[in-house]
Amino acid sequence: MRRLPNLVRTCKPGEIIFIAEYAEIPGAPGQAAEAEKEMNQIGNFSSGLRVFAVQLIFVLLLAGCNSGSGESGWHWGSVHRQDIHSVALPVFTTRDYHMGVEYQLSDALAKKIEEFTPYKVEPRERADTVLEGEIVGITPTTLTLDPFTATPQEEQYTVIVNFTWKDLRTGKILVSRQAFEQASTYFPYLGEGQDIASQSAVERLALGIVNEMEGPW
Repeated sequence: MRRLPNLVRTCKPGEIIFIAEYAEIPGAPGQAAEAEKEMNQIGNFSSGLRVFAVQLIFVLLLAGCNSGSGESGWHWGSVHRQDIHSVALPVFTTRDYHMGVEYQLSDALAKKIEEFTPYKVEPRERADTVLEGEIVGITPTTLTLDPFTATPQEEQYTVIVNFTWKDLRTGKILVSRQAFEQASTYFPYLGEGQDIASQSAVERLALGIVNEMEGPW
């Protein structure tokens, strides 16, 4: 009597499992070798089938990513509009008494647009679009005080803007945001003043505005 494998195949969603069981059956050594060879062939088939299944799933995922329309699904390519090449960027106006921040912001915006988008900053007469805005508020806020002297230790500097990005060729509003804000923290007891806080806040604000110029399209 020799112990030879009986193969039991079970299927679960997404996989094939081969389980070997043993039973005592009569036979010669040659039959055992033949059965072992058959098991190896089945194992190789199973491995190849798993590889094929993985490849098939990947192909289906690619097809799904490229399918669909509108704003649904995944999209390959740039997150920026391909039909726009330039942006006019007039200096933001301001309602706030902290003068000069509007120039800091416009300068930071020009740099961020050319660094992080495919668009070029151009004069209005040559631009496809225009990005206009207004600083509606600048708010310094004390976060912590020295417990002994009551002088500010940590303060926050917040810049709030309204802005609109418009297509000059069609008049279509591409992006419009109200009360869009960014803030930075600074430490007066370390010698940091509002000039440092202002520059940090407008850098963050400029990057936030540029991020708003991304898709979906």
